[in-house]
Amino acid sequence: MIDQEAPQYWCVQEWDRKVNNAATYLPQDTALRLEKNMAGLFADGHWLRDRVARHLVSFYEALGAAEEALTFARRCVDFAAKVYPGFSALHAWSLETQGDLILRVAGFGVGPDHVEAPGSVDASVCREVTGVYSEAAEALRALFGADHEFYVAIRDKRDALRELCTANGRQSPKDVTNRAKPEETW
Repeated sequence: MIDQEAPQYWCVQEWDRKVNNAATYLPQDTALRLEKNMAGLFADGHWLRDRVARHLVSFYEALGAAEEALTFARRCVDFAAKVYPGFSALHAWSLETQGDLILRVAGFGVGPDHVEAPGSVDASVCREVTGVYSEAAEALRALFGADHEFYVAIRDKRDALRELCTANGRQSPKDVTNRAKPEETW
């Protein structure tokens, strides 16, 4: 196993150093081959496969390919849930990434604490992502507290999405930023 793992490990280490510009140094066909090779070498629960999946999320996001990124984001959520049972920041942030990508695929704009709706809002997408953000918020609140910026940002984004979805039947603003008071909880 070490013989198979070592070359992949060093490849991922190099990728870590270049993470902010993945789309400029990694051609798409290489990314596809990399995932195929990783799937052949390592089980879904292997840490190195998860690291590659996280890089591929960033890679496809940089290309503007949210659907492809979402495939890998879902894998990252599953990995974190299995490997880190209970509350985990890694799982929470994986959930947030998954929620953001679901919204982008549905045409939403997403920022750190706000959501911009497309012309029409799909209620099923709203329900799904509100649930995903709620799960992430619950973990971050338990880990860091209700006043911490990690919790506040995801709570605000979740509440902004709720407001957009609730107001969908009314004439509502397309961009909602929720600035709830820290003592307010869900």
